[in-house]
Amino acid sequence: MNSTDSDARLFQLMEGVKYQNKASFNELSERVLGILFATIYKVLNNREESEDICQNVLIKVGERSYLFDRVKGRPLTWMRTLR
Repeated sequence: MNSTDSDARLFQLMEGVKYQNKASFNELSERVLGILFATIYKVLNNREESEDICQNVLIKVGERSYLFDRVKGRPLTWMRTLR
């Protein structure tokens, strides 16, 4: 799967998450967890804290998915802004 296909799938999954589709949330989580962890770990250099923050970001994705606007950016970019 190339980058464009991957982005398209993330957009589809975010739409599912907006409608509280658990399968979409699970697949989205699996697809982005490694990237999120790597980004956070580069900053913190602490595995345990990075794992905790990843968990919190994924929870917020589920809670705030209604705020995601595909016109404003890509799903991963949006996720990286969640606090």
